[in-house]
Amino acid sequence: MAIHKRDRNFTKIMDEVDVESIPIHFVGFITLTLTDGNKIKFTRDEINKVSSIEEFLITSGVAGDIVDMHIELDYDHIEQDVTAQVNQLLNKNESDD
Repeated sequence: MAIHKRDRNFTKIMDEVDVESIPIHFVGFITLTLTDGNKIKFTRDEINKVSSIEEFLITSGVAGDIVDMHIELDYDHIEQDVTAQVNQLLNKNESDD
């Protein structure tokens, strides 16, 4: 992942990351489109009752009728988590000196 010095915007960095697996606690909401055209939007509170997106889809009750899925990430939550982990790592390294 290349990070250009002139543009360290967190959203820009996130756009450059290839995501293979999304931790469920970073999902803001999921919208499912069903075979009949209806769309169901699930909120963070509904999603976080399970441990994975796969488990969520299985327990949603409409798994066989899903034709499309839109996952919206909570970028603020991701940024806070990454920032906290980086700060912890940097502070740990400073104390080692």
